[in-house]
Amino acid sequence: MAGLAHDVARELPVDELVRLAAADGQEITPEERKHPVLLHGRAGAALLAREMPGCGREVLQAVADHVTGRPGMSPLARIVFAADFLAANRGFVDRRCRAGMLRLDLDAVVLAVLERVFAYLDQSGNPVAKNAVALYHELGEQANAQAKVG
Repeated sequence: MAGLAHDVARELPVDELVRLAAADGQEITPEERKHPVLLHGRAGAALLAREMPGCGREVLQAVADHVTGRPGMSPLARIVFAADFLAANRGFVDRRCRAGMLRLDLDAVVLAVLERVFAYLDQSGNPVAKNAVALYHELGEQANAQAKVG
């Protein structure tokens, strides 16, 4: 369900994106106001919660988180986040890159996706979402801890 519905709000008008996203009670950041497409995950989760009241919390959170990620994401949310970036219709991910990433474990894929997103945003002069940075640090710390254990 999360994979099918993750972009349910992607094409909504800006005012509707903002209204639906605000329903989660979280702040709408200046960056989200400047680039409202960043709200489509949160808006989609609100829309699903309203239209499909039996939709599970984990599915709703995966839909909400798939745009920028956030620390503490469930495995389902990380899968949707990575799959959205690696989708075959994404012209900015070539087949070799996609195939290489798909050989990694889930956290390593998410880290690689974040690194690619950060590089793109840096080149385009856009800031990185705070949640994405926090997720990157969380996964990096986990990877370092696992490496020490062996």
